[in-house]
Amino acid sequence: VRSGSESLEDRGEIRPASGQIVGGPLLFRGTAPASSALRPVADYQYRRTERAHIEWPVLVPLVRREARLLGRNGQPLAMPITLTERPSDGRTVLAADLNLAPLTEGDYVIELTAGTAAANEQHRVAVRVVR
Repeated sequence: VRSGSESLEDRGEIRPASGQIVGGPLLFRGTAPASSALRPVADYQYRRTERAHIEWPVLVPLVRREARLLGRNGQPLAMPITLTERPSDGRTVLAADLNLAPLTEGDYVIELTAGTAAANEQHRVAVRVVR
């Protein structure tokens, strides 16, 4: 970036997700009804009136898939996360939906465990619930 005689230069490195079973997550937001349209997320902050929708591309056939919600302290919370495997744009994705209405403001982690007959992977996505 240049402005007159001043300039600023910075570099970053973007690498593909390192998962062998599922790829990196794509985050979306929607209203509580599952039929509502989804919008991509620019930040990981959600309102309590929304639902978090996360998709992971499936790289190999799965025999195990589980999702759970963790609190800020890493302890599991008794909140159901709907997890479905479905086709999307010619590939298979693993989609998690979490209704945020019962949660209080704070930080949470959605933990995905996906596996094949030979191996398992865990992926975590942190989200913040605001008013």
